[in-house]
Amino acid sequence: MREWIDLPAPECARRVAAAVDDEAAARALLQAKAVVSTRLWRETFGVAVEPSPAALTQLAERSQGGTATPAEQRYIRRFAALQTIVGEVVQAFPAAVEPPAPPDARREELDAMLPALQRAMRDCAGPGASPEQVAALETAIAQWRHGGDAWAPPLPLDHAWWLGMALYWLGSALLGDGDVERARTAFSEGATHFERAGAADHAQDMHQRVTGIDNGVRADCDAVTAPSLRALLGPQEPLERCASLAALASAAHDAGDHFEFVRLAELLAELLAAAGYADPQPQVETAVLGWVDTAADTLQGNALLARLGDVGTHWCLVMGARATAPLGDGKHLDAAAGARAEASLAAIATLLGQVFEVADAVRSEVAAELATWFGSTTAGIVGARPGEAVPDGTHQVLAANQTERVAALNAALYALRLACNEGPAEAHLTKARRLITEAEALGWRAPLVQAQLELGYVLLALKRYNQVPDLTAAALRTLAPTRAASLDAFSVSYERELYLTAVQFEVRARAGLRDHEAVLATCRRVIAQIEEQRTRVSAQYQQAAFLATRAEFYEYCAAAALKLGRHDLLVATTEHLKASGAWRLPRVALERLPAAAAAQVTGLDQEYAEVNRALALAPPGGPVTTQLLERRRRVAAARGIARQRAQPLDAPTLTVAAVQGALAADEAALSWFWLRDEVLIGLAFTRERFETAVIEPASGDRQHLATWLLCMRAFSGPKPATAEIIPALDQLVDALAPVLLPDALRRVIDGKARLILSPHRTLHLFPFHAARWDLAGGATAASAAGDDRPWLIQRFAVRYAPNLTSLLHDWSGRREGPVLAVGIGNFGDSGLPAIKNAPLEAAEVAAVHGAAGSAAIDCSRAAFLALPLPGVRCLHLATHGSSVLTGEALDDPLDCGIALADGVLDGWQLGTLDLPAELVVLAACYSGQRAISGRGLSRLPGDDLFGLQAVLFEAGVGTLLGALWPVDDRSARAILVDFHRAYAAGAAPDLALQSALVAHLADPLRRQTRYDWAPFFLTSLRNPRYGRTPGQVAVSQSSSRSPVGG
Repeated sequence: MREWIDLPAPECARRVAAAVDDEAAARALLQAKAVVSTRLWRETFGVAVEPSPAALTQLAERSQGGTATPAEQRYIRRFAALQTIVGEVVQAFPAAVEPPAPPDARREELDAMLPALQRAMRDCAGPGASPEQVAALETAIAQWRHGGDAWAPPLPLDHAWWLGMALYWLGSALLGDGDVERARTAFSEGATHFERAGAADHAQDMHQRVTGIDNGVRADCDAVTAPSLRALLGPQEPLERCASLAALASAAHDAGDHFEFVRLAELLAELLAAAGYADPQPQVETAVLGWVDTAADTLQGNALLARLGDVGTHWCLVMGARATAPLGDGKHLDAAAGARAEASLAAIATLLGQVFEVADAVRSEVAAELATWFGSTTAGIVGARPGEAVPDGTHQVLAANQTERVAALNAALYALRLACNEGPAEAHLTKARRLITEAEALGWRAPLVQAQLELGYVLLALKRYNQVPDLTAAALRTLAPTRAASLDAFSVSYERELYLTAVQFEVRARAGLRDHEAVLATCRRVIAQIEEQRTRVSAQYQQAAFLATRAEFYEYCAAAALKLGRHDLLVATTEHLKASGAWRLPRVALERLPAAAAAQVTGLDQEYAEVNRALALAPPGGPVTTQLLERRRRVAAARGIARQRAQPLDAPTLTVAAVQGALAADEAALSWFWLRDEVLIGLAFTRERFETAVIEPASGDRQHLATWLLCMRAFSGPKPATAEIIPALDQLVDALAPVLLPDALRRVIDGKARLILSPHRTLHLFPFHAARWDLAGGATAASAAGDDRPWLIQRFAVRYAPNLTSLLHDWSGRREGPVLAVGIGNFGDSGLPAIKNAPLEAAEVAAVHGAAGSAAIDCSRAAFLALPLPGVRCLHLATHGSSVLTGEALDDPLDCGIALADGVLDGWQLGTLDLPAELVVLAACYSGQRAISGRGLSRLPGDDLFGLQAVLFEAGVGTLLGALWPVDDRSARAILVDFHRAYAAGAAPDLALQSALVAHLADPLRRQTRYDWAPFFLTSLRNPRYGRTPGQVAVSQSSSRSPVGG
């Protein structure tokens, strides 16, 4: 219509006649009249309102008097054309502007009730609906139901439709007030009424809300993610794809994976822009008007409004992600960009609110019975087109004044937090209480709870611990006014986070009061709920992010258990934050699954293999590769969910006795666990003894550890200062080893031949096997010339383990069979230097194993994958590796890999191998590294196993020999050939590595710096039983799940 008004009169009349050929089209055009009128006024005068009669009269007078501006004259001409169009349409279809005549008195009585129902719905349309407003809506619904009781079946369709709509708003208001059960009932009942009205799309929307509540209460990230992944992997229309991607981004946000949330939000922004709905930054008004134009090309009436609501909601999600996106360092927020995004979000809310207000005016003008904010005319209910479902998002946009008040409160709370962090004071308590009063005036639960918790933060800072529990209890009553607060009582993530914050503050206060029993009781209850929800987060990286705001409960629980001497509870609690997700790595036994589940897993495995094959053929860096990489991410996520859902893997409950029973008589085990970044708990086990140690590194020790991490990262930099780093390694290990391995732990393990080490977080990058061994308290810190103290590796055969739970399960795979050595000396990638010794090393390793050994030299990725890998006992790879500490692998550890002649085989591909080998030797730089941070997290709270170790364990490998830093080509070849000589002679891998390193250290002609010999170490995910014949000692295989034993 907006285009027609600028056409000559005859052409305009022809266009109108062609487009408006029935009453429904006429009614839609008349609905759009007020929108177009408002648009014309806005373009001329910059005000988004429909002109009043008085304003039009004044404008006409200026025109007649010759004082109107050219823009005003143009507006008058266009407005006159608009009026002509409307007049012609009304003349042709007079019924389009008349409400349907009531059939009888009962119809009139029912219609008379509708305004009261609509008013009650409007009152509950925004956040913070009062109990009185909710009660008024329930009363109006009851009266509307009663009005329908006078009708003999069948009831009018619009009665059922309006009842469904009223129940929608009732459910929304109840959900906003935290009344999850009643909200679910309202949505479920509303779906029934929409079905009776023939509004299938509306009914489907209501059913989805019921499912959303169910999944939300269970915090079932997988149930939300899986359908979106399936949809994105299939063909979709552009805006359907946007909806699926938005749902996926929201699920990532709810799981705590902010990195993925921001990444997916930007992909959503690209899709929306490509579909014609431009990025609202920096010109929001221009963009929103463009959205209206784009939607109006194919939609009209309520479908157009629904589209605008959906697009607005999607862009609000994008702006929300941008408002909290980090700077390039991944640690600090970009405050300027965040402020711009928040301003854009508020402007979108305001402009869309104006659009929907105009839509309300349109409905009144044409006398149509429409839904509050959205819906369908009474006459059009039965014929509603598919896709015109209840729009989601329009009701989520706060009114402009409410937005400003909430934003002002949030800014004040943030300022209070900053001031308190600089130094808490009594004045901060006064400020916090004033902000609580302001939050109460808003009438919305979330801001009030935030204000109450900020008061709790100030009280904790002032060490007023005894006042905090009552305050947090009050905050929880505000958060859950109709039920007992617990983690599974909330259907939306922000409420769960508020709940967790409140309970964290209570735990901190109890710990400050030294009420360790109360700390244990609260933490155990919450941890049990967290562990239950954790099983429903299967996407690889989200498993780590999920614990970001939850790890504190485990740390407080471990500390309290230690203080109270509850050692079983201590061990069980620490294990929950030590790569517990590794239990999902082993392959699913398809033969044990139901047919449908096995088919789903098999299909996704095949698709994953296909996309990896396509990536191997795609040109690097192009758009095809980018699309394939994104598809691989989604297939991998769907594959992980399908595997976990098909065959959940529960780790057994760990106790001190269970660990001791899993050890051989000649074995000892050490485990470390960080409390925050300041205190370490050390645990020492043998068959006969168990001891704990509290390790409190001094500030200088913590600085040494920070320097060690800098060295590890510097190695993988573009120009590492190797000449400076190498001597620093020796100095730092000598300084840190006595701190990290105190005498209290050394005394327990002294006398054993084998040692299993289970580090935590940053300690995964520390070479404990390269520490000096003595029991004199480490008084001689520096490694001086002539130091005859033995190295730990000379004293023990050492292997590492992600956690102690892994000792309770035996590894099963190929302990016999051939040995395959692969050496890559030349690379197609010009950025990778040749390794002249790699082919020689592979040939020498193969020769050591005699008839059982074979070598493959300079093979391509395809040739490598074609090798008989499933049948080998040992695979040796001499090539280039990549670090997980820098580059793209920092945020995607699976991006690291091994270089073959024609390209890199990354972790995503290595995990698909069928490789049940007893041993894999990676003679490659960085090949033993584990990720310790990344994806916006300064540390991985669950100590998750990411990197080459993880994917090779997933492939079935029993033990991995890798390197912590770059390997010296000459030293590596000599050490690893010696290793294979011992291994070929029958030594277990741990004894073989010990033998090789001892030989290296005993040879004065070999270089003795730790840089040369200490990068090599062994890791096993499950128990290889090197210390005894497999099955000699019975090991509990219990799968009973008790998140925190004790």
